[in-house]
Amino acid sequence: MNVTDSKPLERHNASADEHVIAAGACGQKHLPTGRACIKAVQHPGACEFVSPDEVKAVVDGSASPLPA
Repeated sequence: MNVTDSKPLERHNASADEHVIAAGACGQKHLPTGRACIKAVQHPGACEFVSPDEVKAVVDGSASPLPA
């Protein structure tokens, strides 16, 4: 398989939540807790991890990602 034909790396990264990424947020996961960052994509500084329930609200559209 040609490297240029592959999906983006985030789709193969266990530490990234593809549903959160698709919702427009960072999506970086804290693996031991399952918490994920819902700051804007490519935000400056450290991630702000929230509980899986809060992540679900962002993915469902009932909450917006936190500002960068």
